[in-house]
Amino acid sequence: MKRAIVGLLLLLPLAAPARTGDAAPGLRAIAPVRATRGELLATWHARRLALAAGDLSRAGAEERRLRELQSELALDDLDDLAAAEVRGATRALEDNAPADALSRAVVAVELAPELPDAHLASARAHLALGQGAPALESLRQAALAVARSPRHGSS
Repeated sequence: MKRAIVGLLLLLPLAAPARTGDAAPGLRAIAPVRATRGELLATWHARRLALAAGDLSRAGAEERRLRELQSELALDDLDDLAAAEVRGATRALEDNAPADALSRAVVAVELAPELPDAHLASARAHLALGQGAPALESLRQAALAVARSPRHGSS
């Protein structure tokens, strides 16, 4: 069987690696990843500085760039960054700023969708805003994240 597979492989034409413009119609060539984790961390830090300075426009731009980098680097769960956002959401609730808390909780969920604390922060912020249905959905997502987590004895 192995000999037959090797024989078939030898019959395949050898081709030079495709350049970006050489992709067949409807197909995309694989582009190299240019982003780095260092760039992601620098962007996250720039966002935090913009928030601290009250520059919401710049913070929003940095947040969008952060999501782009997360996607490009194929990082599903950035628990460390999400945990910092959860702490920020908690502080915002303590400062009676539930809209800010919700904004930070949403970022935490986007950075680490499998982090139960991110969903719990979202639930607390929704409750503080009087939004019962979204709070219940956030609690449901937190419970699902716990059930899926190997850290909590499941899967």
